[in-house]
Amino acid sequence: MSLSPAVQVALVLLPIVLPLLISLSAVLYQHLLQRLPQKQRAEIDQVVHVVVAAIEQASGALEGPAKKEAAMEMADALLAYLHISVPREILSCLIEAAVYSLHQAVSE
Repeated sequence: MSLSPAVQVALVLLPIVLPLLISLSAVLYQHLLQRLPQKQRAEIDQVVHVVVAAIEQASGALEGPAKKEAAMEMADALLAYLHISVPREILSCLIEAAVYSLHQAVSE
Protein backbone atom coordinates (compact mmCIF):
# COMPACT_ATOMS: atom_id res chain seq x y z
CA MET A 1 0.00 0.00 0.00
CA SER A 2 1.55 3.28 -1.06
CA LEU A 3 0.84 6.69 0.36
CA SER A 4 -0.56 9.49 -1.73
CA PRO A 5 1.91 12.19 -2.81
CA ALA A 6 0.24 14.75 -0.52
CA VAL A 7 0.71 12.50 2.52
CA GLN A 8 4.33 11.83 1.55
CA VAL A 9 5.02 15.57 1.29
CA ALA A 10 3.31 16.17 4.64
CA LEU A 11 5.42 13.46 6.28
CA VAL A 12 8.59 15.08 4.95
CA LEU A 13 7.63 18.66 5.83
CA LEU A 14 6.12 18.02 9.27
CA PRO A 15 9.45 17.43 11.09
CA ILE A 16 10.81 20.59 9.46
CA VAL A 17 7.84 22.89 10.06
CA LEU A 18 6.69 21.72 13.51
CA PRO A 19 9.77 22.88 15.49
CA LEU A 20 9.57 26.25 13.75
CA LEU A 21 5.90 26.66 14.70
CA ILE A 22 6.61 25.70 18.31
CA SER A 23 9.47 28.21 18.48
CA LEU A 24 7.33 30.96 16.99
CA SER A 25 4.52 30.29 19.46
CA ALA A 26 7.00 30.54 22.36
CA VAL A 27 8.31 33.87 21.05
CA LEU A 28 4.76 35.17 20.58
CA TYR A 29 3.87 34.08 24.12
CA GLN A 30 6.88 35.91 25.58
CA HIS A 31 6.15 39.02 23.51
CA LEU A 32 2.50 39.19 24.51
CA LEU A 33 3.24 38.44 28.15
CA GLN A 34 5.76 41.31 28.32
CA ARG A 35 3.09 43.75 27.18
CA LEU A 36 1.02 43.10 30.32
CA PRO A 37 1.64 45.23 33.40
CA GLN A 38 3.62 43.44 36.15
CA LYS A 39 0.77 43.42 38.68
CA GLN A 40 -1.64 42.02 36.12
CA ARG A 41 0.87 39.30 35.15
CA ALA A 42 1.11 38.22 38.79
CA GLU A 43 -2.68 38.11 39.14
CA ILE A 44 -3.09 36.10 35.95
CA ASP A 45 -0.37 33.67 37.00
CA GLN A 46 -1.99 33.19 40.41
CA VAL A 47 -5.44 32.61 38.90
CA VAL A 48 -4.07 30.07 36.43
CA HIS A 49 -2.22 28.13 39.13
CA VAL A 50 -5.34 28.04 41.34
CA VAL A 51 -7.48 26.90 38.40
CA VAL A 52 -5.06 24.14 37.41
CA ALA A 53 -4.86 22.84 40.97
CA ALA A 54 -8.66 22.93 41.29
CA ILE A 55 -9.22 21.11 38.00
CA GLU A 56 -6.60 18.47 38.88
CA GLN A 57 -8.29 17.92 42.24
CA ALA A 58 -11.93 17.99 41.16
CA SER A 59 -12.04 16.42 37.71
CA GLY A 60 -10.78 12.88 38.05
CA ALA A 61 -13.05 11.68 35.23
CA LEU A 62 -11.84 14.23 32.70
CA GLU A 63 -8.83 13.53 30.50
CA GLY A 64 -6.52 15.61 28.31
CA PRO A 65 -8.40 18.07 26.09
CA ALA A 66 -11.59 17.98 28.20
CA LYS A 67 -9.60 18.80 31.33
CA LYS A 68 -7.80 21.64 29.56
CA GLU A 69 -11.08 23.04 28.23
CA ALA A 70 -12.54 22.97 31.75
CA ALA A 71 -9.48 24.85 32.99
CA MET A 72 -9.78 27.37 30.16
CA GLU A 73 -13.45 28.02 30.98
CA MET A 74 -12.82 28.36 34.71
CA ALA A 75 -9.84 30.68 34.17
CA ASP A 76 -11.84 32.77 31.68
CA ALA A 77 -14.65 33.16 34.24
CA LEU A 78 -12.32 34.10 37.10
CA LEU A 79 -10.33 36.55 34.98
CA ALA A 80 -13.54 38.13 33.66
CA TYR A 81 -14.70 38.56 37.25
CA LEU A 82 -11.42 40.38 37.96
CA HIS A 83 -11.89 42.49 34.79
CA ILE A 84 -8.74 41.05 33.20
CA SER A 85 -8.78 40.18 29.53
CA VAL A 86 -6.33 37.53 28.33
CA PRO A 87 -6.25 36.10 24.79
CA ARG A 88 -7.12 32.39 24.68
CA GLU A 89 -3.74 31.54 23.12
CA ILE A 90 -1.91 33.11 26.06
CA LEU A 91 -4.25 31.50 28.56
CA SER A 92 -3.64 28.14 26.91
CA CYS A 93 0.13 28.57 27.21
CA LEU A 94 -0.15 29.65 30.84
CA ILE A 95 -2.30 26.63 31.68
CA GLU A 96 0.18 24.28 29.99
CA ALA A 97 3.02 25.87 31.96
CA ALA A 98 1.08 25.57 35.23
CA VAL A 99 0.27 21.91 34.55
CA TYR A 100 3.94 21.22 33.82
CA SER A 101 4.96 23.03 36.99
CA LEU A 102 2.41 21.10 39.05
CA HIS A 103 3.59 17.75 37.66
CA GLN A 104 7.23 18.70 38.33
CA ALA A 105 6.40 19.58 41.94
CA VAL A 106 4.52 16.30 42.43
CA SER A 107 7.33 14.18 40.97
CA GLU A 108 9.94 15.69 43.31
